[in-house]
Amino acid sequence: MIRRTIAQAAVAAAVLAVVVATPADAALYSHDHFNFTFAETFDECGITIDHTAVGHGGFSIRTIKGTNEAYLGWQQVSAVDTFANPVTGRWFTISNNSLFRETKGTLVGGNVWTFDSKLSGASFTVRDAAGRVVTRDSGTLRMATTYDLLGDGQPGGEQIGDPVVTAMNGRFTDVDFCADLVGPLLG
Repeated sequence: MIRRTIAQAAVAAAVLAVVVATPADAALYSHDHFNFTFAETFDECGITIDHTAVGHGGFSIRTIKGTNEAYLGWQQVSAVDTFANPVTGRWFTISNNSLFRETKGTLVGGNVWTFDSKLSGASFTVRDAAGRVVTRDSGTLRMATTYDLLGDGQPGGEQIGDPVVTAMNGRFTDVDFCADLVGPLLG
């Protein structure tokens, strides 16, 4: 559950930072660099968990040629989330070193567009407190995601359905946050 939330947050941030085509295909709308920190405490898997995150990256947004409604996004991010059990002092990290790139936008009709994207890198690496890699996703994931762009001429919109994975090249695992991570690593 939390992994899906982390993944959705990364994808949502990338989509809001919507880019990259060649300059002939798209005009630069916006670009910037960012740093972030985050802290929260939540109850999950039957225990209280302290969660912190720190990261940095950059993004660009380009307008798709011939429209003032659709944008392509590019985002590079490097982040580390730390999950700790305040009772036992045990902890683990999830790191993300990835590049997200929207490569194509296709008008479906009205304000609805489908965007092809690619996520590459080591997007999910879990390390225990000793620094040993517990599990890792790495490679390239290609997706198609449909949005209602709302007709407001601004980047972003409302996602329609879940992204459709169109290709996977690399290692991607299905990890249960409670059973595979919290139980054995924070217990």
